[in-house]
Formats: sequence, structure tokens, C-alpha cells
Amino acid sequence: MGSVAALREHWQIWAFFFFANGMLPLVNTIEGSFARSLVYCEDVPPAAGAAPAVSKESQLFSGSAHCGDRLQVINEGQLLSSLAQSAESLSKIIMMVTAVVCIDLYGRRTMLLAGLACTAVSVLLFVLACASRPYARALFVLG
Repeated sequence: MGSVAALREHWQIWAFFFFANGMLPLVNTIEGSFARSLVYCEDVPPAAGAAPAVSKESQLFSGSAHCGDRLQVINEGQLLSSLAQSAESLSKIIMMVTAVVCIDLYGRRTMLLAGLACTAVSVLLFVLACASRPYARALFVLG
């Protein structure tokens, strides 16, 4: 009966975890579309402001404004998205172990603020990936 009482006492925390866990697949779906938009058919991305060499119809069909080959866009986009999700999962595992030790040393409030700062850096890297074509892939995987 103690576990039911604990659930009732801390229902806000469990509700937060429930909705946070539901947001992860939604965010990963959005990131997959963004990863496909980063695919280029050429090895070197065109300079900023250059006109794309791909027609509007093939852009809509493939999901990338820089490549009309749908199969290549899907494959490379999925690879890029998978790399980002793998880096995210690995970072979570490392940070969980690190956070347990650091919480004992520095306290919960300090670690909560550090976690919020890391989240802000992740969002900043995603915004930079949107704005910077040459470094978009690396920033996407890092963020």
C-alpha cells in the first residue's frame, strides 16, 4: 500500500514524466524531417543565397530542397537522424551516471540548473543548425 500512497502524494512528478516521455517520439519525428532537409546530392553544399539546381516538383517529392533523389534523401536522412538519436541516448546514459554522483556532491538544485543549461545549449545548437548550412549536419548530431 505504501507505493500507492507515494504515487498519490507525488502525482505531479509522475504526470510530468508521463508527458515528457510522450514528447520524445514527437520530437524525434520532427527531427527526422529536419534531417531529410539537410541532404544534398552534391558532396559540397551550395553557397548561401545560390539558387538550387533541383526543380520545385522534385523538392516536394523528395523532402529536400537540395536533392531530387527521393531514395537518397530518405536513406541519408534516416542515417543522420539515427546518429543524432544514438548520440542522444548515449549522452543520457552517461549523464544519468554522472548526475547520481554529482547530486550527492553538489546538491539537487545545482544539478537541476546544470541540466537546464545543457538543454538550453542543445536548443541553441539546433537553432544554429537551422541557420548554418555548412555546419548543419554536425550541429544537428551534437544538439
